[in-house]
Amino acid sequence: MLDDLSLMKTKLANLVTYSEDELDAVKPLFVSRAPQRRNSGAAHKETIYGQTERLKKTGSVTQKVAVTNLSLKDLGEVINGERVNCRLIDPHRNEKLYASIAVWLQGKDEREKRAKEIEASAGRGKEKRSLTADEKADIERLRALPRKPMNDGTTGPIVRTVTMVIDKLSGIPIRHGIAKNDTMLRVDVFTKANKFHLVPVYVHHAVAKTLPDRAIVAFKDEDEWTLVDENFVFCFSLYPNDFVKVSQKGKEPILGYYSSCHRAIGAINLWAHDRNKSVGKEGMVESIGVKTSLSFEKFNVDILGNIYPVLKEERRGLA
Repeated sequence: MLDDLSLMKTKLANLVTYSEDELDAVKPLFVSRAPQRRNSGAAHKETIYGQTERLKKTGSVTQKVAVTNLSLKDLGEVINGERVNCRLIDPHRNEKLYASIAVWLQGKDEREKRAKEIEASAGRGKEKRSLTADEKADIERLRALPRKPMNDGTTGPIVRTVTMVIDKLSGIPIRHGIAKNDTMLRVDVFTKANKFHLVPVYVHHAVAKTLPDRAIVAFKDEDEWTLVDENFVFCFSLYPNDFVKVSQKGKEPILGYYSSCHRAIGAINLWAHDRNKSVGKEGMVESIGVKTSLSFEKFNVDILGNIYPVLKEERRGLA
């Protein structure tokens, strides 16, 4: 940066049109970006996961998945006549079905390989011929989905999807199920005992007009996050394109425009002011942990790129 600045001043001095004071005032270009303080967006993702009363006790949910997306690992294994580590619902009630699907999966890759070989035998481009009726029948047989085994030993309808159990899912209750949060409006930053805490605020909070009071704890479910009470001190809110500085022990301070928050690990992502690709991935520094940072500061940037510390903020409501 200093070498670039010296080169810039040298080139300007060679023009012989700038005074010494003007040359001393030269500084690198700093890109100014407007914060995106929106208050709208999608409240939740489109997919709604099922949750029975029994599953509510454990926080688990269910989701329909295509049998073509299953792996043998999803079906677990049979030990002493009992299927264990199965990710599909009610294995004790659906043993015949899951055993049939397991057999189908075991030969799936080989069958697909054979189907592609038959297709390739018909040639390509101008030399390609039409598949014979027998070849089409073979391909259809090789790519056929499994069928449900019936109690009388016959086969029933085609099985296209099965129900998978997902152990934990934080989200919003929707129509007797759960949907994942969608748009994160902002992150409210609190401090306590020299540690910083991130409280994500979503569109569904705005709809309910209720400020959240849980701070992210890495790798924990939301109901296990830290409860923010009167002993926490509010620092500021972060919206996309707010400029911040994170100082960590033994490292150079990281400055950039706030991009997003990673709720699973309690970290933030920052854009370099000019999106310089030499800085992180595509100009972004990712997964910056702030909880134990020495300092975490927010700044205002005016249209000329001048940077000023933000004065004390009050936590905004959701009206």
